[in-house]
Amino acid sequence: MPGTGSNVRKWDSGDLYVFDPAVAFVTATHIPTTVDAALHAAWLPVGLWLGDPGIELTRGIEEDDLDAWQIKRYRTSWTKGKLDGNATILEDNEVTEALIDPAKVPGPKYRYLCMVFGDSETGAKERRFTKNKAALFVDNDNQAEKVTGRPVRLRFYPDSTSTIFTIQKSVDA
Repeated sequence: MPGTGSNVRKWDSGDLYVFDPAVAFVTATHIPTTVDAALHAAWLPVGLWLGDPGIELTRGIEEDDLDAWQIKRYRTSWTKGKLDGNATILEDNEVTEALIDPAKVPGPKYRYLCMVFGDSETGAKERRFTKNKAALFVDNDNQAEKVTGRPVRLRFYPDSTSTIFTIQKSVDA
């Protein structure tokens, strides 16, 4: 029978971690071997962030149709594939303060990231570790009575094999 409902993920929990920039990152030491192994203490939690939409991961690519007089489009050139992200942090803590750095001119902060997603109904869990440092830019430092959070732009960079993440997945419960 086609289609398996248990393969549909409803990510109802998640966490975002940045790697402590004061610690030298070593893949073999700082990325656990399994999705259930504890994270190293150098992975710092960003804290509460907006659950809907969570972390948006937007895929993009440029395309250019190649035309010939006789047949018009004969091929499409696909280039500059990329993955960008967006999230909204809600919490004020040492990690978010370091990302905002409110006393200085705004600019991106470069950090290794770990994104954790969980589906409580199926028990599925997924972790994504960036292969290279991602660029994070916090769009605002608003101070207001109503908490709307601070949007964060995420820019991901692949390694030499075009791989962006080390991905760990659990077996469903």
